[in-house]
Amino acid sequence: MKKELICPNCQGNMPNKNFRRNYGCKWCVPEKIMRAHILLIHYKYDPIAWLIRIFTNSYWNHTAWFYDTRYIIEVKKNGVRIDWYFEYSNNKLYDTQLLRIKDLTKKDNDRILHYLLNTKPKFNFFSRLFSYILIGLKYNKSFITATCSGFIAQALATCNIYFIPNKKTKFITPEDIYQSDITEKV
Repeated sequence: MKKELICPNCQGNMPNKNFRRNYGCKWCVPEKIMRAHILLIHYKYDPIAWLIRIFTNSYWNHTAWFYDTRYIIEVKKNGVRIDWYFEYSNNKLYDTQLLRIKDLTKKDNDRILHYLLNTKPKFNFFSRLFSYILIGLKYNKSFITATCSGFIAQALATCNIYFIPNKKTKFITPEDIYQSDITEKV
């Protein structure tokens, strides 16, 4: 007799092939997640994330945008990617926080998604890390590469939505997003 595992999200029995320990099944999603939410991520055991948190003065070191209830758009070392959300959910390696933009319209969300999916910035892992260091040192010249949070801020700027009105979008950090007046916890 094959043993069935229970998904921590939906509490339903899922066959072993659809279940990943610590993640839950990839077909169920917590009810509070919606399209256009922002996911802030704290990598617990990553030395690069530790450096990012030091230089940005933030608990959070990564930011992603919900494409829909199961997929997120995020910037990784190899560029912009669409990934499963469940890799970050119910996992002891990450702390996560869901945020939403207050009063975001469907039209604005569509414009933001268009920017995120069609803009192909060149991301080099080390230049992004160097960018975080320069942001932490309050360097404000124009050659800094956009970070994951800066990329989302640039997308929102296409709709005239700003996390911090007088701060350039490429200098936005995950902490700026978390503390912004236009976001609220979900």
